[in-house]
Amino acid sequence: MNQGLALMGGGSGAEATYAGGDKSFTLSVMADNPMVGAMAAMFGNPMLMGMSGEIVRVGRQRFVDQEGELTGLVDSRILVQASGAPREDMLPVLETIDYDGLTGFGR
Repeated sequence: MNQGLALMGGGSGAEATYAGGDKSFTLSVMADNPMVGAMAAMFGNPMLMGMSGEIVRVGRQRFVDQEGELTGLVDSRILVQASGAPREDMLPVLETIDYDGLTGFGR
């Protein structure tokens, strides 16, 4: 993933696939990428930016659910995305993430 981020201006990233039974989904995290920073306003208020989707809370963290892709922005610089399975299958994994800890990444 980091090679792809280099083409988009840099930053760090990681991606994992979670699978069980006949379902699987991908979880990706991108940090300190200029494109993520540019999207901060959009995820801060998705309805004003014309994004369709529902706001979903995972603890205190907000995610936008756009047709099965959950996208959240942590500390205005870290993008967390989960896609490929029903929301109820992805939420338990998203609930295990330490979002407060993520804010200290790279600092």
